[in-house]
Amino acid sequence: MACGSVFAAEGTLPPRDLSPLTPDLTPTDSRKAMHPPPRPRSPAYRGGDVHEAVRFLQAEHEAVLQGLHQQVQLLQQRCDDLQFEVHLRHMTVVEEDTLRQQISELNQQLEDRTLEAAQLRQEVAVAQQETEEAREQHRWREVQLQQQVEAGEARVVELRAEVTKLRAQVRDLRVYTSALRKVGTRPTSRPSSRPAPSAPTVPRPLSRTSRASVGSQDSLESSGPRSLGSEDGETGAWKEARLGGSSRAPRTVPRASTFSLPPTLPSPPPSLPPLASLPPPRPSSSSTVVLPPITPARFPPRQVRRQMRMGSAPPLDIDHSGSLPHRDPA
Repeated sequence: MACGSVFAAEGTLPPRDLSPLTPDLTPTDSRKAMHPPPRPRSPAYRGGDVHEAVRFLQAEHEAVLQGLHQQVQLLQQRCDDLQFEVHLRHMTVVEEDTLRQQISELNQQLEDRTLEAAQLRQEVAVAQQETEEAREQHRWREVQLQQQVEAGEARVVELRAEVTKLRAQVRDLRVYTSALRKVGTRPTSRPSSRPAPSAPTVPRPLSRTSRASVGSQDSLESSGPRSLGSEDGETGAWKEARLGGSSRAPRTVPRASTFSLPPTLPSPPPSLPPLASLPPPRPSSSSTVVLPPITPARFPPRQVRRQMRMGSAPPLDIDHSGSLPHRDPA
């Protein structure tokens, strides 16, 4: 190795002035002109120059030796490092192979996990889309059901109002029929002392329309809650009196009532209680009353049995034109 590199690498050596060692490349003639030849010197002076040259060479030699020693030390240290690396190379190679294998396995696992994560993202996106569609369907179904509920509630309110109206009409009809029975069967306040023999009553045939009306009225009375004139005893007595089947004849012949029910009732008579709602017009003799169909059952209800009995009853002809008892002027 050159000494210059050693001196450049080591900063501990003192710097040297190498300017005298620089070669002079100027031509000889010009150099002679610039530097005239020295004058001859004495032998003593020439001996001093030799000693100075020797001292200079010794100094240079010592500097070169010091640089060589330092370079040798550096090489020895580098050699020790290389020997240590060679000694541990087999261990380092084994660990490196193991680490490389682990790195390859981890890379493979990373790729697998990446693919799995991508698949899971796709599944999540599909599930979210299905969830949104299901929510939309549930919202639409909820709106439909809400509309149905509102329509049902409105229908319930209408039906309740209609039921209330029909109940009021039924109650008014019961009151009206009870008042009619009381007016038709009211006895005379002062019976005559000598009652005239009553004329034999000729049974009058009961028209089909009248029987249907009686059956309808009977079913109307038995269907609702009992009120005025709807008791069993009073109803039975009224039926027997109307059909002429009473077991006992009344002691006093009732006075013929001049009250006649018009086809339509614009306003109730003064003797009857006021009606909350007017009843429907009374069917005429020419109109046909259609009874509701009777569904066959094992045990028909009571009103159906009554309608069947009234429909199978023989026609009666009740004559109310007989002579009425007259009061004795004495």
